[in-house]
Amino acid sequence: MIHDRVEGFRFYGGLGRGLFRALSLLASGEAAAFPEGRHDLGEGLLAIHSRYVPREADAEPYETHRRYLDVQAVLAGGERMGYAPASSLTPLGPYDEGEDCVLYRGEGVWLPLLPGWFAVLGVQDAHQPGVCLPGFGGEVCKVVFKVPLT
Repeated sequence: MIHDRVEGFRFYGGLGRGLFRALSLLASGEAAAFPEGRHDLGEGLLAIHSRYVPREADAEPYETHRRYLDVQAVLAGGERMGYAPASSLTPLGPYDEGEDCVLYRGEGVWLPLLPGWFAVLGVQDAHQPGVCLPGFGGEVCKVVFKVPLT
């Protein structure tokens, strides 16, 4: 898992073209101009731009993915994301191929996601995004890049 400021995106150029492209779109401000919804950016890279009100921590389980890295960035508002190594959590069921997801229960640590920051989550990184951050209320505007692992 990587949790860093957007201006540091150049440090991750060696980790793959798809990841570097996603971080470049964040750093340039282009990602903020995406309309809401799912966008195919070519070469398997996807962007999902959404608006929502963060929920309480116990509302959703942790999740991992096998086909994509997640790059998550809040563009407006604030939320926190639970993080834990998947190996430290209890799976709630088998891998769902269609959703590219395994769901888990357990405890982790909290990471703030605020404008100007991003998180990169690998296949081993269980995460619980979209949780309300004390001191922040209202809607969050967020982009999640799905970076293919091929």
